[in-house]
Amino acid sequence: MFRAIRHFFCPGRTVEPLVSVIVTSYNYERYISQTLDSLLSQTYRNFEVVVVDDGSADGSVNLIASYASSYANIRLLTHEGGVNRGLIASMRLALKNARGEYVAFCESDDYWSTDHLEQLVACINRHRDAVLISNHIQCFGDEDAVKVRQAYADYVYNRLKSGANRIDLTRNQSQQLIPTFSCVAIRRDVMEGLNFDCPVEAWTDFWIYRQIEKDYPLYYIRRKLTFWRQHESLNGEQSQGDFDEKMNVFLAASNSLLNIPDEAKSPKR
Repeated sequence: MFRAIRHFFCPGRTVEPLVSVIVTSYNYERYISQTLDSLLSQTYRNFEVVVVDDGSADGSVNLIASYASSYANIRLLTHEGGVNRGLIASMRLALKNARGEYVAFCESDDYWSTDHLEQLVACINRHRDAVLISNHIQCFGDEDAVKVRQAYADYVYNRLKSGANRIDLTRNQSQQLIPTFSCVAIRRDVMEGLNFDCPVEAWTDFWIYRQIEKDYPLYYIRRKLTFWRQHESLNGEQSQGDFDEKMNVFLAASNSLLNIPDEAKSPKR
């Protein structure tokens, strides 16, 4: 499943790897300036921003294009004909054009603290085997949604520790310990070898993480480096029955891909 690992670090030397920040954009003209401004304000400077607009019908493309024309490290990509092709196609296009040793993600309605990449690279220098890295988050936006999601983020904070966390994929299989794409970075040579054919497109991130977690630890930075916007529309958007049905489909396909037994057949705690 994975390509051979490239050894681009020299032991004992602090490294400053190029990081490709991937932003997928769709009709968030009102938010994406805050996203891009937070990236441009990073204290760590060896990074590029690859923005893929997925057929936005608002003024997103023109706005992003203005940033790309003003800053050499920002690139705007679109699908042929400017059509909407979905998250998976957008991620594939971004990865095809990314040049960094690591790829990090910031969704187009979220933003980062100014030291987000600085802390990420510090983690990479502490743990040269790091493939999958996430960090603590701060929710903001709709108050009701914030209460739910911040409790979830704080649970993750208390569950994980600094350094390596081995995730047992045979237990608690529906539990996702990376709350949002905006708080994750992945070594690109590993990510390029993954399967992206997730049966539930909205959970493509979880699909990707499980593949990596089977073979690599999850490194966690206990700092609030990501600001995760909560929308009122996220509340009550699907019934528990709908969620359970999708999760059953998702886990069946993911476990089959990874040759992992179903949770019901796995030994209990």
